[in-house]
This record gives sequence, structure tokens and C-alpha cells, in this order.
Amino acid sequence: MHSRLKVALVLAILLAVVPAVHAADRVVTIYPPGLLQNALAGEYEWATGYDSTYAVTVSATRVASAEVEATSIAGGFSLRKYLNSQALDGFYLGGGVNVASANSVDKTTSESSNVFLLGIGGRAGYKLHVADAFIVDLGINATMPLFASASSGDDTSSAIGVGSVDTAVTLGFGFTF
Repeated sequence: MHSRLKVALVLAILLAVVPAVHAADRVVTIYPPGLLQNALAGEYEWATGYDSTYAVTVSATRVASAEVEATSIAGGFSLRKYLNSQALDGFYLGGGVNVASANSVDKTTSESSNVFLLGIGGRAGYKLHVADAFIVDLGINATMPLFASASSGDDTSSAIGVGSVDTAVTLGFGFTF
């Protein structure tokens, strides 16, 4: 039941964040492999021209054990260019900005720690129309933090600069409307 509620919440947030005036061609994509790691990730993408789109991405994670409880939320905004001159179909390249916030609490010591990241990222992928309203999205992401801030107890630190590049392969299932 919690998984269905999380999916509905992410879809509602994605639809509320994006203005409906740009909603001629749009797709909502959910990334189910993240559910295996207790993470819910979704994306709302809409066409802005024949071969370009904007996308808003949101993900949330919550992990709890007897010793530690951790939560994180991340979001991003990106632009994409489709190489076959048709938005939401075929190969694409894009980039954008990402933000992430994570919190954890050690249940035995009640010590909490917080992290905030701001970064840039790039994405290459392929959208395959399987049916009229169903899309499979396979992508490769690369992200790099530009600003990081962390606090644990009374200690606080922050850094501005280029961090290490993280990569990921994503598999998503989307519905167009």
C-alpha cells in the first residue's frame, strides 16, 4: 500500500510543478528499479518544439533500521534535444541542474547529519514507443556536484568546486498523454 501511495504522490507533485500550457506532448516516467532499493523516482517531460523537451525529475528515498533512519529527496530540471527531429521519440541528449538533500539520525545517540548538494548533469538515452501511450526509456546519466554542504552535530562544512563525476544507467516506463 505504501508503494502505491508513494507513486501517486510523486505523480501529483510532477503534474503540479509543470505548467499545463506546455502540455501538448508529455510523458510521465517511473523508474521501477529504484523500488528495489527503497527509492521512488519519477519524471515529467514535455515537448517544447519539434525536437526538444524540458523535464522535471523527482526522487525520494527512506531507509530505516534499528540503528539509523535516513531520508533523501532530489530533484532536477533538464533540457533535451532529440536527434531524429521528433520530441519524445528515439535518441536524445540533454543536460540540466540537480539538487539533493539527505538527512540521517542515529537512533542510539540521537545525532543527526544533513547533506545538501547542487550539481549539473548530462543524459543520453533512447525512448522506444512500445504502444500508443507506453514508452520504455533507457538512459545513461552523468552528474557532478558543484556545491556541497554538510552538518553533523555541531560541525558544519561546505565546499564550492567541481566534484567527482557519478554515472548511472536508468530504465524507465512511461505513459504519454
